[in-house]
Amino acid sequence: MKKFNFIIIAGFYLLFANCTAELNSDSSLNEQSGSVKSEEAAIAGLACSPKPKLHYVSTYAGTGAAGSSDGQRLEATFNDVAGVAIDKYGNLIVVDAIGNKIRKINTNGITYTIAGNGNTGGDDGPAMQATFWQPEGVAVDANSNIYVSDLNNKVRKISPSGKVTTFAGSGAYGSADGPAYNASFKYIHDMAFDKEGNLFVTDIQNHKIRKISKNGTVSTYAGTGNPGSNDGPANKACFLEPIGIAVDDAGNVYVSDGNHKIRKITEKGMVSTYAGTGKSGFDDGPAHKASFYFPGSLSFDSYGNLYVTESGNYKVRKITPEGFVVTLAGDGTRGNADGPGYKANFDGPTGIALDRSRNIFVGDGFNNTVRLISPQVLQDDKEILTSIDK
Repeated sequence: MKKFNFIIIAGFYLLFANCTAELNSDSSLNEQSGSVKSEEAAIAGLACSPKPKLHYVSTYAGTGAAGSSDGQRLEATFNDVAGVAIDKYGNLIVVDAIGNKIRKINTNGITYTIAGNGNTGGDDGPAMQATFWQPEGVAVDANSNIYVSDLNNKVRKISPSGKVTTFAGSGAYGSADGPAYNASFKYIHDMAFDKEGNLFVTDIQNHKIRKISKNGTVSTYAGTGNPGSNDGPANKACFLEPIGIAVDDAGNVYVSDGNHKIRKITEKGMVSTYAGTGKSGFDDGPAHKASFYFPGSLSFDSYGNLYVTESGNYKVRKITPEGFVVTLAGDGTRGNADGPGYKANFDGPTGIALDRSRNIFVGDGFNNTVRLISPQVLQDDKEILTSIDK
């Protein structure tokens, strides 16, 4: 038995040694598919995860005062920052929920309004004359069209030429599938594209995940419509007020919901629990033992790590491809303190987006700011702009 234990321990250290070269070069394991693995596999996988770095939180945009002033990003004002996204040119798209506007922070650090006159409504037309009603989620397609969800139970589209149209939703409160202009929703929240250009949305009060195909057809992708937490075939699985959504490179869809879980929907239509016990909490560790408290928006990096904003714990968490949950930023209390991740705090973290340098941009709703979580202490955060190559 002692010899057997020695072999196991030696094997683990050999595994760790083999991973050291990867850690020193900050590389990552290839993405692994399937549900969360056993605790032993998760722990072994953690040894091969990218080398941990100090994450530092700073205020990227916004003074903290409620308003709608454009200008330099640290002088601009917002009113309840919701979704955020990055376009292919490196511009940061910011949803200004109560301001009823869509804002952009370009790579020179200038904030300006790209759609919405500030009034509440559902009018399409030229972007600066169009109206929104408390917009929430945002996604950008490969052609730089911007898609926004709002309380009109619609998905709106902002073209690069500056025209706002209704992409999906009749405006009625319902759950009808079919042609996009006839389909109905009950409070769309987050949205995400797959590689084929299909748009997936969380339909909160229908407790469903809906799919809007490239040809403009809306279908129910997962969920019976009854609130619950049942896994299994997508047409029999249940969700509870799904909020966040993201799609990985393999086409699997990940959803956060009110069960304090992250769920996974495979391309073959099977729903499983990817992370979370289902009980509210703040425990890190193997994904099947970790706990969340109202996880929100989701976003992947190029290594297959899934990032989660968490309104209940005022944190930003990460789930590695090997199935391990860690806290990147947030001390668990409400506030607006910048600094090292473990000391910083948020007040209503909402949308999340990553650039190619793994800088993390978070909409901090009640602080009326966009926060930046960077992998190291910044010498001059005024020089840190989104780093997607043009």
